[in-house]
Amino acid sequence: MKLTKPASLLKLTGGEIVSKRNLFDLIQYSKVEGSDYWEGQEYIIGNTPQQGINWVGVYPSPYAVIIKTRGGAYKLEGWLDSDEITFKYSFKARNGAVNVEEKANQVLIKQPEYGYPILLFIEHKKAWRYEGEFVVNAIEEEFVVLRRKDIRKSIKSTKNSAWKRDELILALDLYFRVPEARGNEGHSSVLELSKVLNELRINSYINFDETFRNANGVGMKLRNFLAYDPEYKGKALSRGSKLEEEIWDAYSTNINELNKVADAIRINYSSGELSEVTNLQTDMVEEASEGEILTKIHVVRERNRKIVEIKKNKVMAETGRLACEACGFDFQKKYGDLGAGFAECHHEKPVSELIPGDKTKLEDLRIVCANCHRMIHRKRPWKSVAEISGILQELH
Repeated sequence: MKLTKPASLLKLTGGEIVSKRNLFDLIQYSKVEGSDYWEGQEYIIGNTPQQGINWVGVYPSPYAVIIKTRGGAYKLEGWLDSDEITFKYSFKARNGAVNVEEKANQVLIKQPEYGYPILLFIEHKKAWRYEGEFVVNAIEEEFVVLRRKDIRKSIKSTKNSAWKRDELILALDLYFRVPEARGNEGHSSVLELSKVLNELRINSYINFDETFRNANGVGMKLRNFLAYDPEYKGKALSRGSKLEEEIWDAYSTNINELNKVADAIRINYSSGELSEVTNLQTDMVEEASEGEILTKIHVVRERNRKIVEIKKNKVMAETGRLACEACGFDFQKKYGDLGAGFAECHHEKPVSELIPGDKTKLEDLRIVCANCHRMIHRKRPWKSVAEISGILQELH
């Protein structure tokens, strides 16, 4: 695809390839009256001191913002889901410090206010691959989360939709609960699970049709598990995905925990609490071993401002400080008045025990600093506050 004028950017289709020279020339010569790329003053493409971000038109309400990224070149950049719906993009920084007042960052921060599209280009060999139009879905201290403007334009399809952790847990639970359902697409339990999987809506980008997680697909998934089952002596399908094996290894020898987690997913998936958090990744939380739905419920509980404030006030009244229970860090001691009252809370109740309607108890919350909280959620299985404290003690 050859871009001839700035407005042609708005006519691109996802997946089209643009040469680096072509996009560079368009950006540079859109400012030069009389050049092949000139389209008028209102279509000048603005530059920034940093590379990677430009805007078409007049700031602060341009026609569009252009983002060019190498996808993974920075630790805070990249796709946040296998469906390529959400993308994390770093704020531009100087000497490691983010200045949100810079235009390069302001055009991202102001996107929800003005509504212009963000045109995402990711490096593809020696060119740029256009990913589509995005909007800012969440704003964090060091990055923004971009979400595809029209999720139906994702390249992913229902046929290629990989099973997610929640779905595999429910399938494995059925595998052990109802052995006669294995390989039996017409079994009532298989039909019921197919219905539940369609209601989960964790595959939000999909136009659901009669092929999505139907009884045939569920029956096939149950047969996949036979390949991991040492008690099965017959001929099984070839081993499936890495995630299937991970779920099998995690729960096949702990059926009680499997039943507990599956039950928790079933009773929570239609909970109104899920509507309170639209994007798991904005919280920098690695999905829990128990899946997306219970992870989201956990995030909602520990972000409940009212109960968190009560917890912090109680700890402050009792101890006179808000020290991290894992490492002892005290923001007020380190930063003075600026850090007064600042701390995060971690909800330590196991996610498999989260029940809709249950009230969060003060003893469920632990005072933690931002660093320790990130480490708790960084990898599966999540660490406890005590485990993080133990790691620190071993190191120091």
